[in-house]
Amino acid sequence: RRAFTLDIEGTWNGTNLVLSEEFRFDDGKVLNRGWNFRKIDEHRYEGTAEDIVGPAIAEAYGQAFYITYDLALTTRGRSIVVRFKDWSWLQPNGVLINVAKMYKFGIQVGGLTAFFENP
Repeated sequence: RRAFTLDIEGTWNGTNLVLSEEFRFDDGKVLNRGWNFRKIDEHRYEGTAEDIVGPAIAEAYGQAFYITYDLALTTRGRSIVVRFKDWSWLQPNGVLINVAKMYKFGIQVGGLTAFFENP
């Protein structure tokens, strides 16, 4: 329910992708997340991050990237785990369209649509 901006930097060596994310929320809070993805085969990847419960599973086909993972969130003083199903599509003009949906007990409880561009 908070607006944010996100800066992402990444490095890729052909086998491993390391991403550094910085979320800046409109209330002034900042959240940093570091991702590490390992290529499993031609299309599949496995990822980890500090606040991810278990591995993230990702697939890439052409210009589409799908990732699903369980994220530990703290809300109203309680820790909860929500499942993310996250699709990204790279457009010919370099813009990345991202649609993420969040689920708890199999029920969609949130979502977002974001557009990323390389400055």
